Amino acid sequence: MRIFSTFVTYNRREVCLTCVRRLLGQTRPPERVIVVDGGSGDGTADALRQSFGDDARVRLVEMPDNPGNAAGMAEALRLALEDDADAIWILDDDSWPQPHALERLLAVARPQDKEVAGSLVLTPDTLELAWPIPLVKEDGRRHLVECIDALALDRSQPIAAIWLGALVPASAVREVGTPHPGLFIRGEDEEYPARLRKAGYRFRLVPDSVLEHPAPGRLRRFTFAGRHFFHEAGLAPWKSYYLLRNRVYCRRQFASSPASGLARAFATGVLGVVLPLIFDDRKIERLGLHLRATADGFAGRL
Repeated sequence: MRIFSTFVTYNRREVCLTCVRRLLGQTRPPERVIVVDGGSGDGTADALRQSFGDDARVRLVEMPDNPGNAAGMAEALRLALEDDADAIWILDDDSWPQPHALERLLAVARPQDKEVAGSLVLTPDTLELAWPIPLVKEDGRRHLVECIDALALDRSQPIAAIWLGALVPASAVREVGTPHPGLFIRGEDEEYPARLRKAGYRFRLVPDSVLEHPAPGRLRRFTFAGRHFFHEAGLAPWKSYYLLRNRVYCRRQFASSPASGLARAFATGVLGVVLPLIFDDRKIERLGLHLRATADGFAGRL
């Protein structure tokens, strides 16, 4: 199989270079690493050319400005298909794979069964879960795992969705397309798995394939009507706008029914407006932004 790996980077030169080195140092390295640089001003593109310019496995894609992760990843997936990739491994520039990560992922992957295998994401300092994992039980219900001690590490297991660390078959990209570029940031991890799931794909976590990625700084969980909602306190206001807008959009767009979509989007919007007033600074600024984000998400204005 021709395996490509790809990530989008912006003004994080050393982080980006480390990620490329980790990918090329895999026990089973990818045939191609596609790096999409969103117009970095810190010399990222020059550093990539200097370090890997003679390595045909590394392809640098320079965007004229910062398109965001969703649009950058959409371009990378399009180029991977053009270059006859069989599957594409989705990373962030700061998600660094351990040496056997891709080899162990491929040992479990079953793309012919419309399945997307994915790596386990752990924090680099404590090797704890970077964020909670929504496993799927035998009866189809979801079970949220919040610490590594509660996760079975000796076998792969069904999971509700995977984005970071997902090994996406090229056939899946041909079927459902690429991520919605209008999301910009903070939402492609929900939007694209939802489209794959709608097309009949399922997801499988491979615990011995590990990516090291920093955890969100202050992640708070709330449960309402049996659903889990998360608030990442301390985000810059402009980032929190995109996060809430895209969540509301996805909750309405990909619900099981129109009524469920309205209810989930409404609950997401209410929590997205109220929680920053409790946990964040710059409350008045956030209030205006989050009301606008909720309205834009409901209307699909991306």
